[in-house]
Amino acid sequence: MKLLKKMKKVRMKNAINLLLAVVFLTGCEPDYTPKPFGNIRIDLPEKAYKTYIGDCPYSFDYIDFAELQFEKDCWINIVYKGYSGIVHLTYKPVEDNLERLMKESQELAFVHTVRADAIQSTEYSDFEKKVYGSMYLIEGNAATSTQFYATDSVKHFLRGVVYFNNSPNADSLAPVTDYVREDIRHLMETLNWAN
Repeated sequence: MKLLKKMKKVRMKNAINLLLAVVFLTGCEPDYTPKPFGNIRIDLPEKAYKTYIGDCPYSFDYIDFAELQFEKDCWINIVYKGYSGIVHLTYKPVEDNLERLMKESQELAFVHTVRADAIQSTEYSDFEKKVYGSMYLIEGNAATSTQFYATDSVKHFLRGVVYFNNSPNADSLAPVTDYVREDIRHLMETLNWAN
């Protein structure tokens, strides 16, 4: 009797092992190739701009789907709805402090060298409109990807910083970062000072 029970257990064990082997062998595809890691696709709208003209001593073009949020002393946030992005603009009048304002802007851009792979500075000047400045392109997983400042060297100083409300990941944010950088260039090219 004990022998029969033992034989039934062995047969059951063998049957389970055989079933598992068949499942494992038939469940595999022989030509399987692992898929590479990828980022989600981000569809960006075509470029169209509108002009901000208000109570502040400057005007500029900004992307038409963005929303402007006004803060104190002509500080403006350009909010990229749907992309968790914001361009934070801070305005300060120049009162014998131009050198300090420019130095602060440069220091605030280069604070990101700890996390950045590279920081590229590009000078900008438009003598007709009296707009002079620099744009800092920050590569890598830093908190911001783009910063800039613009001034007329006499009365006005405008600084801008791009932020995204998510963990910095340069690879997945690259399409949006490039898109916003074009908008920053356009903003600097269309910037006008009020007298």
